[in-house]
Amino acid sequence: MDMSLRLSPIFAFSAHIGCIKSLAIGGQFLASGSTDEKIQLYDLKRRKELGALLQHQGTITALTFHNKTHMLSGSDDGKICVWRSKDWECLKIMKGHQNTVHSIAIHPSGKIALSVAADHSVRLWNLLLGKQASMTRLPQGAGLKVVWNPSGTGYSIMFDQEIGIFDMATAKCIRTIKPAKKTRFNTMHYYKDGYLIVGCEDKMVRVYNTSTGDLIKVLVGHGARIKDVDMVTVPFTPEETSNKEMRAETKMVDVLTSVSSDGVVLFWNLEEVVMVAKDGEDINMKKSLGEFKTDMRVTCLAAQKGYWKNVGAETVAAEESDEEEGIDMEPTQDSDEKSDDLEDSDEDDE
Repeated sequence: MDMSLRLSPIFAFSAHIGCIKSLAIGGQFLASGSTDEKIQLYDLKRRKELGALLQHQGTITALTFHNKTHMLSGSDDGKICVWRSKDWECLKIMKGHQNTVHSIAIHPSGKIALSVAADHSVRLWNLLLGKQASMTRLPQGAGLKVVWNPSGTGYSIMFDQEIGIFDMATAKCIRTIKPAKKTRFNTMHYYKDGYLIVGCEDKMVRVYNTSTGDLIKVLVGHGARIKDVDMVTVPFTPEETSNKEMRAETKMVDVLTSVSSDGVVLFWNLEEVVMVAKDGEDINMKKSLGEFKTDMRVTCLAAQKGYWKNVGAETVAAEESDEEEGIDMEPTQDSDEKSDDLEDSDEDDE
C-alpha cells in the first residue's frame, strides 16, 4: 500500500514545571506525569486543560488507562493510585512496592493489573478489591516495563538487556528475547499477540515474533536512542483513480509511531513492519510513512485513536463505550488530597 502521512501541531500546553516522565490517553482524556509530582489532565476533544491530581509524593513514573473510565498511576513513592475519570475521585491507594514504580499494565478484562518496580518485584493487583494478590521477586533485577498481550493470555516484562515472555495461567517465563548485539531495551509494545515491537538504545526499533523469539524486522531511520513507541489506527483513502465509476474506499490502517530522544517521530505501516523478509532479503526496513520533528528533547509519547473528520467513508471511527467494566470499588478513606481545579474553568489555557 503506497501511502504517506503529513503531520502538523494542533495545540500545545505548558504542562509542568518539571520534566514529563509519563503519558497516557483514555478516550478523550490525556494525562501527563512529571517530576513536579503532579498528574496534569486534558480534554483532547475540547482541547482544554482540566486541572491537576495531587496524590503522590514523588515523580509520576507510570500512567495507564482502562478504556476511558479508570486510570492507574504510579510514582517514586511506591504507591499505585486508582482514579475514576467520571469525577477524578481517587478510589484506592494500593501499597506494596518498596521503591519507584516503573510500569503498570491493566489486564484487558480490567479486573487485575501487573506492576514492576525498582524493588526487583512484579506484583499482581486485584482491581475489584484494590488489593495486592501476589508478589514475585525477579532474579533478572528491576523490571523496566510490563505489558499484556491483547488477548490477555500472557504478558512480557522488559529488563535492560532481556525481555521475558510469561504465560498467564502459570506465571512462568516461556521465552526470553535478547538483542542480537549488546544494547539496551528502552520500551516495548505488543502488536496483536504475535509480535513485540521494541525500542532500543542503539537507535533501532526491533520487531520480534513472540512464538519463536526470532527477530523479523529492524526499523532504521532514527538518529538517537528510541524513547517510546505506540500504535494508532488511522483512516486512509487512496487517491482517486482515472475510472470515475470506481470510488476510492477508505480503509483503516494500523500505524506504529516511534520517537527518539532528538525529538523526531517516525511513522510506519504495521502491515509492512510485521511482514517476514524472504530468504536473502534484508530485514532492515528504512521506508517510513513520514516523520515529524518536534525540535524538542522528547521523553515519552502517546498516540490518540482520535477525533477524525469524515475523509470519504461514512464512518471511520467510533468512540469507545461508556460502560464501566472491570474496575469497581468504593472511594478510599485515606485520601487527603484528591484533585485541584478539576471542574470546568473559565481561565485561559496556558
